[in-house]
Amino acid sequence: EKLENANVLVAANLKARNMGGFKSDGMVLCAENDDKTLFELLSPPEGSKPGDEVTFEGFARNPPTKLNKKKKIFETVQPEFRVDENGIAKYKDA
Repeated sequence: EKLENANVLVAANLKARNMGGFKSDGMVLCAENDDKTLFELLSPPEGSKPGDEVTFEGFARNPPTKLNKKKKIFETVQPEFRVDENGIAKYKDA
Protein backbone atom coordinates (compact mmCIF):
# COMPACT_ATOMS: atom_id res chain seq x y z
CA GLU A 1 0.00 0.00 0.00
CA LYS A 2 2.86 2.41 0.71
CA LEU A 3 4.08 2.09 -2.88
CA GLU A 4 0.81 2.92 -4.60
CA ASN A 5 1.09 6.40 -6.16
CA ALA A 6 4.23 7.11 -4.10
CA ASN A 7 7.16 9.18 -5.31
CA VAL A 8 10.20 7.08 -4.48
CA LEU A 9 13.92 6.89 -5.15
CA VAL A 10 15.03 4.13 -7.47
CA ALA A 11 18.51 2.79 -8.16
CA ALA A 12 18.32 2.27 -11.91
CA ASN A 13 20.40 0.52 -14.57
CA LEU A 14 21.26 -2.40 -12.34
CA LYS A 15 22.06 -5.84 -13.63
CA ALA A 16 18.70 -7.34 -14.62
CA ARG A 17 17.31 -10.03 -12.30
CA ASN A 18 14.17 -12.15 -12.39
CA MET A 19 11.72 -10.81 -9.83
CA GLY A 20 8.29 -12.37 -9.54
CA GLY A 21 8.25 -13.63 -13.10
CA PHE A 22 9.66 -10.54 -14.83
CA LYS A 23 13.07 -8.96 -15.33
CA SER A 24 13.90 -5.95 -13.19
CA ASP A 25 16.88 -3.66 -13.59
CA GLY A 26 15.99 -1.22 -10.81
CA MET A 27 15.54 -1.19 -7.05
CA VAL A 28 13.21 0.94 -4.91
CA LEU A 29 15.28 2.38 -2.06
CA CYS A 30 14.19 2.29 1.56
CA ALA A 31 15.83 2.48 4.97
CA GLU A 32 15.17 0.85 8.34
CA ASN A 33 15.87 1.74 11.93
CA ASP A 34 18.62 0.00 13.92
CA ASP A 35 16.34 -2.62 15.46
CA LYS A 36 14.60 -3.25 12.11
CA THR A 37 11.12 -2.50 13.46
CA LEU A 38 10.45 0.45 11.13
CA PHE A 39 11.20 1.05 7.47
CA GLU A 40 10.51 4.00 5.23
CA LEU A 41 10.62 4.46 1.47
CA LEU A 42 13.15 7.06 0.40
CA SER A 43 11.27 10.00 -1.10
CA PRO A 44 12.80 12.45 -3.57
CA PRO A 45 13.36 16.05 -2.50
CA GLU A 46 10.45 18.47 -2.90
CA GLY A 47 10.29 19.83 -6.44
CA SER A 48 12.35 17.06 -8.05
CA LYS A 49 11.26 15.41 -11.28
CA PRO A 50 11.55 11.78 -12.45
CA GLY A 51 15.08 11.17 -13.66
CA ASP A 52 16.68 13.84 -11.47
CA GLU A 53 19.93 12.92 -9.81
CA VAL A 54 19.65 12.87 -6.02
CA THR A 55 22.58 13.52 -3.71
CA PHE A 56 23.11 13.71 0.05
CA GLU A 57 24.19 17.00 1.57
CA GLY A 58 27.77 16.77 2.75
CA PHE A 59 28.68 13.94 0.38
CA ALA A 60 30.40 14.81 -2.88
CA ARG A 61 29.29 12.91 -5.95
CA ASN A 62 32.44 11.39 -7.35
CA PRO A 63 31.57 8.22 -9.30
CA PRO A 64 34.34 6.06 -10.72
CA THR A 65 34.88 6.39 -14.47
CA LYS A 66 34.76 2.60 -14.83
CA LEU A 67 33.06 0.16 -12.46
CA ASN A 68 34.60 -3.11 -11.39
CA LYS A 69 31.79 -5.58 -12.20
CA LYS A 70 32.97 -7.92 -9.44
CA LYS A 71 32.80 -5.24 -6.73
CA LYS A 72 29.39 -4.96 -5.08
CA ILE A 73 29.15 -1.22 -4.51
CA PHE A 74 25.53 -1.05 -3.31
CA GLU A 75 26.14 -3.76 -0.72
CA THR A 76 28.95 -1.56 0.64
CA VAL A 77 26.78 1.55 1.16
CA GLN A 78 23.44 -0.11 1.97
CA PRO A 79 24.13 -0.67 5.70
CA GLU A 80 24.48 3.12 6.11
CA PHE A 81 20.85 3.80 5.08
CA ARG A 82 18.85 4.25 8.31
CA VAL A 83 15.59 5.70 9.63
CA ASP A 84 15.90 8.04 12.61
CA GLU A 85 13.53 8.25 15.58
CA ASN A 86 11.29 10.64 13.59
CA GLY A 87 10.92 8.22 10.68
CA ILE A 88 13.27 10.25 8.45
CA ALA A 89 15.43 8.18 6.14
CA LYS A 90 19.13 9.12 6.28
CA TYR A 91 22.47 8.11 4.89
CA LYS A 92 25.33 8.29 7.41
CA ASP A 93 23.42 10.84 9.51
CA ALA A 94 23.02 13.22 6.53
